Amino acid sequence: DVSDASGMNLMDIRAKCWSWQLLQATVHASSGTQKPEPKRVLNSHDLGTDAEKLFRKLGGNEGVVPSYSVLGGMSRYFVDKYGFSPKCQ
Repeated sequence: DVSDASGMNLMDIRAKCWSWQLLQATVHASSGTQKPEPKRVLNSHDLGTDAEKLFRKLGGNEGVVPSYSVLGGMSRYFVDKYGFSPKCQ
């Protein structure tokens, strides 16, 4: 969501989408193997590079969702460990 995405510092805050340059910088800093490429728009048809894999893991073309979005139900782990209702979203 927008609040988590901006807190991760991987989001272009003005455009409210993942920043290609920041994704590349993250991958480059963690692996030390990829050099940043010129700025471009990512989409789900881009495959292969670690930055593109990170983009897909972050939701790809779905982009950054509003903070009030329901992304799914409560994990079984939290239901069992902490007693949350399985209907919790």
